[in-house]
Amino acid sequence: TEAAAEEPETAENTEEVEEVEENQPQQRVKRQISAQQPLFTATLDYPAIIAPQAVKNHYTGEGEFAIQDSKNQLYLISASGKILWKKLLQDRILGSIWQVDMLKNNKLQMAFVTEKELVIIDRNGNMLKGYPKALPKQATQGLTVCDYENNKNYRFFIPAENGQIMLLKADGTQPSDWQFTGNKKDIQAPVQYIKQQGKDFILAFDNKQCYFLNRQGKER
Repeated sequence: TEAAAEEPETAENTEEVEEVEENQPQQRVKRQISAQQPLFTATLDYPAIIAPQAVKNHYTGEGEFAIQDSKNQLYLISASGKILWKKLLQDRILGSIWQVDMLKNNKLQMAFVTEKELVIIDRNGNMLKGYPKALPKQATQGLTVCDYENNKNYRFFIPAENGQIMLLKADGTQPSDWQFTGNKKDIQAPVQYIKQQGKDFILAFDNKQCYFLNRQGKER
């Protein structure tokens, strides 16, 4: 698969996915990195189903881009538009792709969810040992990753069917003290996390109410 660089069309930062003819199986992804850098195109095997998501190359510090096509292939594309690899996934990615350092060695992996799995993939396209992990319930929104103490002991928040919010540790288990009970209405967006005056706030909402939760899933 070839990737071709083009000159920028404007002086402003842009991000777009081109449409393709109905009978064409390929999709061209176009992104302008900045006003000083060229616009590139990368040709996927099939049309994209998520927007390109920026990720960091931990070796060079440069930005790269992850994108998934309609056959559930995940691609990693370099800043110059070169397709570095592609990997077939079981399902479509929900929400955002996060970067984590699961091994605590300053090497980053991509973390995301599908309806059925929590997936963590390294920058070479290999699954992290022990992943993917089957979810106890079907996910309905994308992943949120929290690092409460900035020590890389991550917590993974995943909205699920029947208005639930799953909270998983790195080993795929749920903390015993997580006690969220909602209104059985589906959470409408990925969970948000903020820290204010030393307190954690885990934010979520359904079509009936907003929730401001502590680390145990209890209302603040």
